[in-house]
Amino acid sequence: MAGALSQHITTAVIQNGPSASLLFDQVNMIIYPVELSQSNFPEAWHGVT
Repeated sequence: MAGALSQHITTAVIQNGPSASLLFDQVNMIIYPVELSQSNFPEAWHGVT
């Protein structure tokens, strides 16, 4: 619709892909964001800031 107001809806999304990857001496170290661990294992993060 021309002239209609556009709405931008933002939802809280947790990044579930790796944020970085390092390769050294045939070893690939993949770094995931801490939010993924906090959402998958909330009982392990209880009381941790």
